[in-house]
Amino acid sequence: MSKAMDLLALLSDGCFQTGDDLGKQLGLSRSGIWKLMNKLTAEFGVDCHKVKGRGYCVPGGIQFLEGSLISEVLSDTATASLSAIEILPTIDSTNAYLLSKLREGLPSGHACFAEYQSAGRGRRGRKWFSPFGCNIFLSLSWRFTHDFAALEGLTLCIAIAVVRALRAYGIEGVEVKWPNDIFVEGKKLAGILVEMQAVAHIETSVVVGVGLNVSMPEQSSEHLDKPFVDVKEIVGQTPDRNRLAGFLLNALLDVLSGFNQSSFSGFKDEWIKLDMLAGRAVELLVGENVIKGVARGVDDRGALLVETDGGLKSFHSGEVVFQKR
Repeated sequence: MSKAMDLLALLSDGCFQTGDDLGKQLGLSRSGIWKLMNKLTAEFGVDCHKVKGRGYCVPGGIQFLEGSLISEVLSDTATASLSAIEILPTIDSTNAYLLSKLREGLPSGHACFAEYQSAGRGRRGRKWFSPFGCNIFLSLSWRFTHDFAALEGLTLCIAIAVVRALRAYGIEGVEVKWPNDIFVEGKKLAGILVEMQAVAHIETSVVVGVGLNVSMPEQSSEHLDKPFVDVKEIVGQTPDRNRLAGFLLNALLDVLSGFNQSSFSGFKDEWIKLDMLAGRAVELLVGENVIKGVARGVDDRGALLVETDGGLKSFHSGEVVFQKR
């Protein structure tokens, strides 16, 4: 993978370079560059253009994540809460990676970013599309002195943190679909996966995973079956991934610390203002069952409230399908 990373570094400025020039710098033949570039496109989703007589380029270039640049954005409080920032070029899943490390005693506050995930995961076992160097894939470890039951509503609070980070970057009009999908104008911008491990009766380790669309390649729609949006489209220019990553860490660490003190009840009012389902006709898929009704917000534990023919009912899990406005 080192030669591939070296090639991407050479192409990161977005300018055309010939196969001969790239080969001389990397000690490869022109054919070797061609094969390596095809591999990067096929396996890692790199959007590479080849033009006869000009060579190769990655349109817009690649802004690699850098720990020092991310740290420049962090508040003093966030810096004190972090144990490490780790940036990996490729990984199967940042969440799976940190979960395995937790078993080895990984401390709270370990942030892991990846440029590419080969097996990124969303909720309900879905694969998360993860092209190289385009988005933010972050997992963060955290240890609570609570058991599982006391962490109800945590996922909703993480969604609030993502919205706060986006606002800090200047993005407004963000909504949340229960329990943890982030939308702008009806299109998905980010997703969240929170996974837990019981360490002891009064301690729970958590890995918070966030996938944020920053600059999706043009061919991304071929891999996704639902409307999506990215930060680049919203702000109208190429975003600063390191700055976004820093804002995201600031917000996540602040919310995790706050949740440790107040649980979901301390965030409920903020959630209500972001809730895109409230008052809408919904279908909730719970296992093999389909519950139809009107969404009526959430309770103090973060459970979805649905007004059905049988009255108001609460649900702690499920997949929501809603009617478009």
